[in-house]
Amino acid sequence: MKRKVGRPTKFKHKFCKMVIEHMSKGKSFESFGKICGYPPSQMYKWVAAKKEFRDAVEMAFVECLDFWETKGINGIENKHIRDKLTGKTISITLNASHWAFNMKNRFRRFGWSDQFETLQTEKDELPYKRPESMPKDYK
Repeated sequence: MKRKVGRPTKFKHKFCKMVIEHMSKGKSFESFGKICGYPPSQMYKWVAAKKEFRDAVEMAFVECLDFWETKGINGIENKHIRDKLTGKTISITLNASHWAFNMKNRFRRFGWSDQFETLQTEKDELPYKRPESMPKDYK
Protein backbone atom coordinates (compact mmCIF):
# COMPACT_ATOMS: atom_id res chain seq x y z
CA MET A 1 0.00 0.00 0.00
CA LYS A 2 1.31 3.43 -0.98
CA ARG A 3 1.84 5.92 1.84
CA LYS A 4 0.29 9.35 1.52
CA VAL A 5 2.76 12.20 1.54
CA GLY A 6 2.15 15.57 3.20
CA ARG A 7 -0.18 16.92 5.80
CA PRO A 8 -3.74 15.53 5.89
CA THR A 9 -6.34 17.83 4.37
CA LYS A 10 -8.46 20.02 6.64
CA PHE A 11 -11.39 19.53 4.29
CA LYS A 12 -14.40 17.63 5.62
CA HIS A 13 -17.13 16.24 3.35
CA LYS A 14 -19.83 17.77 5.57
CA PHE A 15 -18.65 21.22 4.36
CA CYS A 16 -20.41 20.56 1.03
CA LYS A 17 -23.85 20.44 2.63
CA MET A 18 -22.98 23.19 5.10
CA VAL A 19 -21.92 25.71 2.41
CA ILE A 20 -25.19 25.20 0.52
CA GLU A 21 -27.23 25.71 3.71
CA HIS A 22 -25.20 28.81 4.61
CA MET A 23 -25.48 30.52 1.22
CA SER A 24 -29.15 29.59 0.75
CA LYS A 25 -29.82 32.16 3.50
CA GLY A 26 -28.28 34.89 1.30
CA LYS A 27 -24.88 34.87 2.99
CA SER A 28 -21.57 35.07 1.13
CA PHE A 29 -19.11 32.27 0.39
CA GLU A 30 -16.40 34.17 2.25
CA SER A 31 -18.48 34.38 5.44
CA PHE A 32 -18.74 30.58 5.40
CA GLY A 33 -15.18 30.65 6.76
CA LYS A 34 -16.58 31.64 10.14
CA ILE A 35 -18.80 28.54 10.14
CA CYS A 36 -16.13 26.03 9.13
CA GLY A 37 -13.28 27.76 10.98
CA TYR A 38 -10.98 28.42 8.02
CA PRO A 39 -10.06 31.55 6.06
CA PRO A 40 -11.43 32.14 2.55
CA SER A 41 -7.95 31.49 1.08
CA GLN A 42 -8.13 27.91 2.36
CA MET A 43 -11.66 27.46 1.03
CA TYR A 44 -10.56 28.67 -2.43
CA LYS A 45 -7.85 25.97 -2.37
CA TRP A 46 -10.54 23.38 -1.65
CA VAL A 47 -12.64 24.68 -4.55
CA ALA A 48 -9.62 24.19 -6.83
CA ALA A 49 -8.68 20.75 -5.47
CA LYS A 50 -11.97 19.07 -4.51
CA LYS A 51 -14.54 18.52 -7.26
CA GLU A 52 -17.36 17.70 -4.85
CA PHE A 53 -16.76 20.96 -2.93
CA ARG A 54 -16.51 22.94 -6.19
CA ASP A 55 -19.88 21.51 -7.30
CA ALA A 56 -21.41 22.27 -3.88
CA VAL A 57 -20.14 25.87 -4.01
CA GLU A 58 -21.62 26.34 -7.49
CA MET A 59 -24.96 25.05 -6.22
CA ALA A 60 -24.62 27.31 -3.17
CA PHE A 61 -24.19 30.36 -5.44
CA VAL A 62 -27.38 29.39 -7.28
CA GLU A 63 -29.20 29.06 -3.95
CA CYS A 64 -27.88 32.47 -2.86
CA LEU A 65 -28.99 34.03 -6.16
CA ASP A 66 -32.44 32.52 -5.69
CA PHE A 67 -32.63 33.91 -2.14
CA TRP A 68 -31.85 37.48 -3.30
CA GLU A 69 -34.03 37.33 -6.43
CA THR A 70 -36.94 36.17 -4.27
CA LYS A 71 -36.30 39.08 -1.89
CA GLY A 72 -36.42 41.44 -4.88
CA ILE A 73 -39.61 39.97 -6.31
CA ASN A 74 -41.35 40.06 -2.92
CA GLY A 75 -40.23 43.66 -2.43
CA ILE A 76 -41.44 44.77 -5.85
CA GLU A 77 -44.81 43.11 -5.34
CA ASN A 78 -44.95 44.52 -1.76
CA LYS A 79 -45.75 41.09 -0.37
CA HIS A 80 -46.89 40.39 3.13
CA ILE A 81 -45.43 37.28 4.70
CA ARG A 82 -45.95 35.51 8.01
CA ASP A 83 -42.87 35.34 10.26
CA LYS A 84 -42.26 31.68 11.11
CA LEU A 85 -40.92 32.47 14.58
CA THR A 86 -43.42 35.03 15.84
CA GLY A 87 -46.43 34.32 13.63
CA LYS A 88 -46.80 38.05 12.85
CA THR A 89 -47.48 39.35 9.36
CA ILE A 90 -44.61 41.41 7.96
CA SER A 91 -44.83 43.85 5.05
CA ILE A 92 -41.73 43.66 2.88
CA THR A 93 -40.49 46.95 1.50
CA LEU A 94 -37.64 47.09 -0.96
CA ASN A 95 -34.84 49.60 -1.18
CA ALA A 96 -34.38 49.15 -4.93
CA SER A 97 -31.00 50.91 -5.11
CA HIS A 98 -29.56 48.79 -2.31
CA TRP A 99 -30.96 45.59 -3.80
CA ALA A 100 -29.63 46.34 -7.32
CA PHE A 101 -26.20 47.28 -5.95
CA ASN A 102 -26.12 44.04 -3.98
CA MET A 103 -27.08 41.96 -7.03
CA LYS A 104 -24.56 43.64 -9.35
CA ASN A 105 -21.71 43.10 -6.91
CA ARG A 106 -22.55 39.56 -5.82
CA PHE A 107 -23.73 37.93 -9.03
CA ARG A 108 -21.58 39.16 -11.93
CA ARG A 109 -21.05 35.55 -12.99
CA PHE A 110 -24.82 35.29 -13.56
CA GLY A 111 -25.02 38.43 -15.71
CA TRP A 112 -25.82 41.04 -13.05
CA SER A 113 -23.57 43.94 -14.00
CA ASP A 114 -23.49 47.49 -15.32
CA GLN A 115 -20.38 46.73 -17.36
CA PHE A 116 -20.78 46.12 -21.05
CA GLU A 117 -18.31 44.42 -23.35
CA THR A 118 -17.26 46.64 -26.22
CA LEU A 119 -15.66 45.60 -29.49
CA GLN A 120 -12.49 47.24 -30.75
CA THR A 121 -12.71 47.67 -34.52
CA GLU A 122 -10.60 49.19 -37.27
CA LYS A 123 -11.04 52.92 -37.77
CA ASP A 124 -13.24 52.67 -40.86
CA GLU A 125 -14.81 49.31 -40.01
CA LEU A 126 -18.27 49.21 -38.49
CA PRO A 127 -18.97 46.57 -35.82
CA TYR A 128 -22.06 45.52 -37.82
CA LYS A 129 -22.89 44.86 -41.43
CA ARG A 130 -24.01 47.96 -43.32
CA PRO A 131 -27.53 47.63 -44.76
CA GLU A 132 -27.63 47.74 -48.56
CA SER A 133 -29.98 50.74 -48.52
CA MET A 134 -27.51 52.84 -46.48
CA PRO A 135 -25.32 55.22 -48.54
CA LYS A 136 -21.72 53.98 -48.98
CA ASP A 137 -20.18 57.23 -47.68
CA TYR A 138 -22.25 57.15 -44.45
CA LYS A 139 -20.17 56.40 -41.32
